[in-house]
Amino acid sequence: MSASPANPFKGLVPYGPYDELFGRDAGQMYRGPIDLRHVGPLTFDTIADPSLRATSNLVWLRADGDLPDDPLLHVCLMTYASDMTLLDSVLLAHGRSWADGETSGASLDHAMWFHRPFRADRWLLYAQESPATSGARGLARGELFTQDGQLVVSVVQEGLIRTTRRPVKEQAEKELPRPQAAT
Repeated sequence: MSASPANPFKGLVPYGPYDELFGRDAGQMYRGPIDLRHVGPLTFDTIADPSLRATSNLVWLRADGDLPDDPLLHVCLMTYASDMTLLDSVLLAHGRSWADGETSGASLDHAMWFHRPFRADRWLLYAQESPATSGARGLARGELFTQDGQLVVSVVQEGLIRTTRRPVKEQAEKELPRPQAAT
């Protein structure tokens, strides 16, 4: 058994300053060996429209290309892929995004249970939810289903999520309309 003490703050806690978001363009979309298809809003959609905030999300995913029949390879690829979007469900509820230039995070722990064989190169539905956030930590759970509805993998992850505070002047300028010059 292991335990980790909780921070007394509620929800996501501001933190900063920190280096630029991993030295990359924050708006750059992920392209790699895993094909991801989000169902519903993305985290940056909730910044513009708070009505889209939710504690759950769905993602179809698969390895890009055909793979050999090695079950361990499929497990390893799904272990990698399971970490790519799971904490997004934590951000969705708070109107935050990894691409907003103010949010950063790290996985604190990640556990997986493999219930039956599956192929990582076939579409799997990743149902994800976030039941709790507190003390700059977010808990996320996920279940991966085959196209015929069989549960093949269960995932639980806890992440540390920090946000920077905007300077008061910058925040006010962003929220208040600027007066028009008289003509």
